[in-house]
Amino acid sequence: MLEFINLGIWEIIAMLVVAAGFFVPVILIVVVVIPRMKQNQQMPPGYPPPPNQAPQQQQYPPPPES
Repeated sequence: MLEFINLGIWEIIAMLVVAAGFFVPVILIVVVVIPRMKQNQQMPPGYPPPPNQAPQQQQYPPPPES
């Protein structure tokens, strides 16, 4: 059960690289993909964007009446 104690430094580094290759995509999916999916579910397509994303329109005063 404790055979891994006899591993050399390069075998340990290789195991860490393989483990990172598994955990990095999992962390990216949890941190990036799932929040974006939830954000897309809140706002169905076709609706206008929220005010902070909508283009700002300049408010001009009404023209003077002559």
